[in-house]
Amino acid sequence: MQYYDVIVAGGGISGLSCTEAILRRAPGAKVLCLEASERLGGHIRSVRRAGYVMEGGPSGFLDKIGATRALAEHLGLSSSLIESDRTHSGRWVRRDGELQRFPSSLSSFVSTGLVSAPGRLRMLMEPFVGASCEEESVAQFAARRLGKEAAEYLVEPIVAGIYGGDANCLSLQSTLPHLASLEAQSRSLLMAFLQSTGKTRRLLSFRSGCEDLVEALALALNGYVTPNSPVQDVSRCLGGYEVRLGTGAILRTRVLVAATPAANTARFLGNMAPALATLLDSIPYTPVATVGFGYQTRDVPRELNGFGYLVSRRENSAVLGVEWCDSMYPENRSPRGGCAMRAILGGAHHPEIVRFSDEDLQRVAREEMRDTLGITSAPVATSVTRHSTGLPQYNVGHMLRVAEIECSLGDFPGLFIGGNGMRGTGMDAITRDATLIAQAALHTLGSRMGGDLIATKDLLPPPMMPRSA
Repeated sequence: MQYYDVIVAGGGISGLSCTEAILRRAPGAKVLCLEASERLGGHIRSVRRAGYVMEGGPSGFLDKIGATRALAEHLGLSSSLIESDRTHSGRWVRRDGELQRFPSSLSSFVSTGLVSAPGRLRMLMEPFVGASCEEESVAQFAARRLGKEAAEYLVEPIVAGIYGGDANCLSLQSTLPHLASLEAQSRSLLMAFLQSTGKTRRLLSFRSGCEDLVEALALALNGYVTPNSPVQDVSRCLGGYEVRLGTGAILRTRVLVAATPAANTARFLGNMAPALATLLDSIPYTPVATVGFGYQTRDVPRELNGFGYLVSRRENSAVLGVEWCDSMYPENRSPRGGCAMRAILGGAHHPEIVRFSDEDLQRVAREEMRDTLGITSAPVATSVTRHSTGLPQYNVGHMLRVAEIECSLGDFPGLFIGGNGMRGTGMDAITRDATLIAQAALHTLGSRMGGDLIATKDLLPPPMMPRSA
């Protein structure tokens, strides 16, 4: 039987960045990261084909916290970071088959075709709407503050694009906490909305795609990561935990970090901690698929001025949105004379789409390109990626559920739970959370080992985990 100081379950960006953070602070610790599948990186996947870079997962990250940028710097990837083009940062929404630009100023708000004149008049009443003291869904909040039409065509498409979710279920406080904060401060949401929604915050990515980060992590962690090693069951043992793998191997560890999707974590913790597993299993996920296309620029009849467009649920489409990759990262996503874009499909309202064949997914996506953008030519490169366990849904009650999970962990010293199901879904939020968990794991490990392997400066107290990102 093999013994470890720390075992990290999950080889996605959460588990890999947590493992890297532990080893960087405590290079003498015996650490192992276990990944159930053959490949690392979880949802992060960059397909490089015929000179095109087509992302199957996130296309970049908001450099809001600085955690992912710091990780890239630690891995020597600073020169590979690229920034999105701010001159093409607008967003569009498809309404009634036509693209309408998000209003980004008072003048564009007055003339927008995205919301009717009565809908805009209703929005102007927003400063006079009182605040709510209760947790509510994004749809409830948007309709109460801005009116039903604005909720459907301005707010819900954004939420669907980020979470693939149903705005009637998603918690405002867990998904858009800055809007709840504005209301609490009695500030005008309309003005904040006009100042922010027409533009996209600075996105960062990597020259060859987001998988550059995964590849750098895999190289840095060579010898510390074992693929094809699914965790089957976890039980207590003297001084820590016993981890049984699907391969039949049995490992023991002082500290265990679960960085897998919530349902997976619930499965292997079920025998040891049934109440905790029930809480984790109640975090839903919605499946999504991405279809990437590489076109010849001459075959795209419309000027792609912006990062792409979102599709309102009222359009009754399985497509959540389309990203114009070359507008986001000029000179890094297509060969000369090429144009890359990708469609994102599925989500809470069309979960069945992920079961479609590659041919059918491409057909649905190409119909969208034809009907909305006028593209009738065949692409020169394609990619299809499915995420059956797609995006976690931070529904109403999520913050309370996370608090209950963290409280339950008090009964299991040395057990930590991360991943995208808890405290943030974006790359930056996940890497920040993984770093905090690494610090807490080191504190626990140092306490159990007398600090022999860990420098005193790294024996930080367990940090308070953020509730949202």
